[in-house]
Amino acid sequence: LHGGDISDFGLQEEYRWQHQILKKLKMPYLVVLGNHDCVANGDKVYSHMYGPLEQVYQFARNRIILLNTNTMEFTEDIVRLDFLENNLRDTENYDNAIVLAHVSPFDEDFDNRKEEPYARLIRQYRPYPLHGHKHTHRIMQPYSDGINYMIIGSVSNRRYVVLTIVGKQISHEVVSF
Repeated sequence: LHGGDISDFGLQEEYRWQHQILKKLKMPYLVVLGNHDCVANGDKVYSHMYGPLEQVYQFARNRIILLNTNTMEFTEDIVRLDFLENNLRDTENYDNAIVLAHVSPFDEDFDNRKEEPYARLIRQYRPYPLHGHKHTHRIMQPYSDGINYMIIGSVSNRRYVVLTIVGKQISHEVVSF
């Protein structure tokens, strides 16, 4: 899972360079749209390469929801809480859900009108929330509700996170290299 900012300036060539690197992985990869990816026509390049800005994947009994939370880069209301809730609601069809979004709801770049409704959905359905944007690894409970929000580190900081899913449990390990 890639937490966004796969490019710096949203240029098609940057997307291609990253694809040349990531296609060497021995497993599939998913990329959520980051704010740098939106620069210029980057959101259109992203859509061409990866599909819609919001997506849902099901692997066995694990659901991964990619959500566009880059509110500073769009003039329209883009944090689609209805999409998020619709894909979290049918809990009988998954054991674990991971919500991968670039900007976290407690970040100053997030639409503050959507912060509490977003946090409420996370509290209600209890997915595993992952976010990029800050490029430093942190786990926090910003709402004192027992929900851990993970900010994914950056390979430029020589770190990545390995998620391990066993049954209904998700654990993580930070790997430095």
